[in-house]
Amino acid sequence: MNHALIYVVAVVLAASGGALPADERSTFFEKEIRPALAEHCYSCHSQSALDKGVLKGELRLDSRAGLLRGGASGPAIVPGKPTASLLVAAIRHESLEMPPTRKLDSGLIRAIERWIADGAVFPSESRVATSTHWSLLPVRDPVVPRPAESNWPQTDIDWFILARLQQQQLAPAPPATRANLLRRATFDLIGLPPTRADIEAFAQSSDANAWEQVVDRLLDSQHYGERWGRHWLDVVRYADTTANDGNFVMRYAWRYRDYVIESFNQDMPYDQFILEQVAGDRLDPAAEAREVLRRHLATGFLMLGPKGLAETDKEQLKMDIVDEQIDVTTRAFLGMSFSCARCHDHKFDPIPTKDYYALAGIFRGLVMLNGQSGPTSMWHEGKLASGDDSQETGRAGLQAELRSQRDKISTALETVDARQTEWEIKLRETWQPVTAEFNGLREPAELAGLLAWYSADSLNLEEGATVTVWHNKQDTGGFNQHGLELRGQPDSAPRFRTSSINGQPAVAFKSSQHFLKTSSAIDFAGAHPYTIYLVVTPLATTVKRHQAVLFGNPQQPGAGMIWEIDSVDTPYPRLDLASGHSFDATAGKVELGTPQIWSARYAGSKLVDAAVRVSGRLQQLKIHAGAANHQHRFQSGALILGGDTTAACLMANGPTMNVAELLLFDRALSPQEETQVGAWLQTKYQLPGAYPNQLGVVLHKPRAKRTPSENQYLRSLFLRKQDAEFRQLVRQHDALQNKIAQIGATAEYLPAMFAKESGGRDLQVHRRGNRKMLGALAPRQTPSLFPGVPSVAIDTPSSGRLPLARWIASAANRLTARVLVNRVWQHHFGTGLVASSDNFGRIGTRPSHPHLLDYLAKRFVEDGWSIKALHKRILLSRVYQQTSLINPANVQRALEIDPENRLLWKYPRRRLEAEIIRDSLLSASGTLNTDYLGGGELVMQLYDAGETVDRDLGLASVANQYQIAAFASPRRSVYLPVIRNAQNEIMAVFDAADANAVTTRRTESVVSTQTSFLLNSPFVAALAEQFAQRLLAKESRDDAARIQHGYWIALGRAASPAEANDARQFIDAYLNETLAAGVAAADARLAAWKSFCQFLFCLNEFVYVD
Repeated sequence: MNHALIYVVAVVLAASGGALPADERSTFFEKEIRPALAEHCYSCHSQSALDKGVLKGELRLDSRAGLLRGGASGPAIVPGKPTASLLVAAIRHESLEMPPTRKLDSGLIRAIERWIADGAVFPSESRVATSTHWSLLPVRDPVVPRPAESNWPQTDIDWFILARLQQQQLAPAPPATRANLLRRATFDLIGLPPTRADIEAFAQSSDANAWEQVVDRLLDSQHYGERWGRHWLDVVRYADTTANDGNFVMRYAWRYRDYVIESFNQDMPYDQFILEQVAGDRLDPAAEAREVLRRHLATGFLMLGPKGLAETDKEQLKMDIVDEQIDVTTRAFLGMSFSCARCHDHKFDPIPTKDYYALAGIFRGLVMLNGQSGPTSMWHEGKLASGDDSQETGRAGLQAELRSQRDKISTALETVDARQTEWEIKLRETWQPVTAEFNGLREPAELAGLLAWYSADSLNLEEGATVTVWHNKQDTGGFNQHGLELRGQPDSAPRFRTSSINGQPAVAFKSSQHFLKTSSAIDFAGAHPYTIYLVVTPLATTVKRHQAVLFGNPQQPGAGMIWEIDSVDTPYPRLDLASGHSFDATAGKVELGTPQIWSARYAGSKLVDAAVRVSGRLQQLKIHAGAANHQHRFQSGALILGGDTTAACLMANGPTMNVAELLLFDRALSPQEETQVGAWLQTKYQLPGAYPNQLGVVLHKPRAKRTPSENQYLRSLFLRKQDAEFRQLVRQHDALQNKIAQIGATAEYLPAMFAKESGGRDLQVHRRGNRKMLGALAPRQTPSLFPGVPSVAIDTPSSGRLPLARWIASAANRLTARVLVNRVWQHHFGTGLVASSDNFGRIGTRPSHPHLLDYLAKRFVEDGWSIKALHKRILLSRVYQQTSLINPANVQRALEIDPENRLLWKYPRRRLEAEIIRDSLLSASGTLNTDYLGGGELVMQLYDAGETVDRDLGLASVANQYQIAAFASPRRSVYLPVIRNAQNEIMAVFDAADANAVTTRRTESVVSTQTSFLLNSPFVAALAEQFAQRLLAKESRDDAARIQHGYWIALGRAASPAEANDARQFIDAYLNETLAAGVAAADARLAAWKSFCQFLFCLNEFVYVD
């Protein structure tokens, strides 16, 4: 068969290798090897150790020369030969045992072996990173070159390509045949083979716009999003399991995958695509519910990475997750890896360690964990309002009214009029100046880390109403996307009091009857710092112990109870800072019937060192001598207010009490911040206490020196006291907020995995990446990458993800558009204009056509960041439409000058990706299920079959599952579960992306296992049989027609006469031999045609595109 070059020929002719490209080896060293050497080896084997006189064995490991020279035992490494390297034997503890205290973990040992096998690249530390690298300079708008008269160019892209070809005295290849061009574009844009009808219609069309119409049709197909969404999922390391440890099933990751597919199909502007993935939850919470839902699902981007959930140091676990989030964000959008700067300033690019920890402070502002089972943590999952039409109509109207009310209130607060000035003068006569040191008024929401805030005055209910939902004021969307609303059942929910604490409302709890509980866990684990305030009137106790505020089940040690009223060993009720068992710190007597403010600030050290105040008065904590060093330890669990009357928690009864306000920060406030919040609450409720009274502070401060918050505070207080119209505005505003919350209480919710905000925090640099070796503070800011462009400081109470996302998505960012257009070019031509598509830094490759790269970046932004417009611009070019066959006039010179075809003197022939090969097999067999989106049931099959760790939390492991039923699904491959460390066989064989890492360019290997798979796989054999049944199904066809039909289905063309003749002879011979072996005629016929169909699957043409 002249054209039937079986796939095995490609194996024989092509070399295969596992070594990384040079730039990737350097990146691998900086990310994986240098930090490990610094942490485990340099204390004894470095220049620093030599300077200190503690060098061991005359061995230095801080340079390549030192490793090659070795020490007393000989060279430490033999590049390319890990098994011959003493370093490997030592870290394996096979000869010497290094480090001597403990063996390195197996993953790190494998990484060192891989590094040595790849040549032991060890970049010098002496190279100075600069900001003058080409990719950090502004994007130019180059003039389109017109090197000579030519009728070849059809678009500006062609002129750029032709100019480079002519510089090298090369010429472009002729155009591809229409059949080949259609097959190329169809696989490129939708990842499925074209039909015979499509091929013949295009081949026979005389319409001058036929090609453009083909491109538009393919871009409009729903399959486009499935194809190009998969490219993006490679980049963002999409998977449905966590890897590491138990390889737990992430039940709802697929919702993010569907978001990506939909976004590509809708041609969402790329800048918006960035904003939604990095900070979708921080965008307008008053938008339509469906939009709010979509944006929250987009932030699954940040949650998808591999996680070492069994790490016992939970803060280390969180910082490892932060590192992974920084890595994917910077490589996906900026084509730069910041992760090297976790341990040291980047050696090649202008990325100082302080920039890394500035970003780390931003991403550390996410809630990452949500419960724990033994040592294993649960990642954050929650529920999002589904945004169904029936509820959306009512909510949208209320949101519009709410915005109107806020505008009216803001307008009223803007102006200080003469009436207020006169009111202030009179007040000063009755309020003495405050002498206590107090640095201005700040509302609680202005401080970072405010996780939850419940205020009775936001409920606006009738007297005695049942409080079944108390919404978190920090959850501004009104739909409780974060799951931290307090909820209760009608028979156990507290009651609303319209006038309780100095005339202000409160929520009334009755002991042993009433409690409220969050639907999601608070992300506290271990000795987690916190600050809490409770404005409360404790009224009565009925048993010896009452839990006013607690986390989870108090019968579990370390459950994390906070406020307990205890009268076991005292004649009066006392206030304890409780920790879930007998190790409680006693704060003093509880004054029943008196409104008061309880506050506690815990920094994560000893329980007895916490700062506990009652109405601002610091309490002297007392603790049992045996518990002097006891910490306040938590297990992530629900926040419960008022005890818990359910059977599982009978020992957790709350006191009878009225609660007006509860605030919870997920950090220890500074003493000054603690005073500011306490003063704000004391002033609001006009309570006696030791906090400075804010009214006195602000009244006696000159107006010109007041902060905006102080001016607004006085203005609001004046209007509430003196202006009935303003009071009505506030009441209407609160009523609307409460109605929105009530809609949320009855809304349908979708379980999902998404980012949950916990507030910003500035981190200190971790020297050598060690969180226990703290250096200078690294305030949150945008990176300082670009020369002449200062960083933008981020000092918001929230994490700062939204300012960061806007910086990335800005047209002024010099990397974002370049990186994206390069990646799109790469997927159309096999290699990007910059070959190192995730490394635009100094150790990455320079662009082959720098002016074309900038031209495309400029046009991309001008086109509204439209990826579909970029596709069309590329596909309409002559360079895309070239044949993959070498121009005979070019061949010798082209292969000498540009053997890698970087100048594109022909179209590069490429192998199809694993998913497309699988989908093509299913398509040929006639069994491909083309249902759009969904597939969560396949993931739930995986979850249901997993090994149970904690089903209540959602922890089910597939670490020991080897037969994955979901892999047999006939759905498109993009919808199959992606299991880290356990890929579907066809995916592994044909180089699918490794979901443990960012993959911007897949390997394209040619190895014998691929041929073996196509010849021997039961999966392929079964599809070949179904393909044969499809060919045999129409009895009206003769065998010659069936052969032609088979070629059209599998290869998109007719068989040549020689091929048809060979196929007929093969089928007849196979049939005769099978009949002679005694096989029934029908079975023998099916077997012969099955073998023919499997032969078609094994052709180069089936797995390659020209």
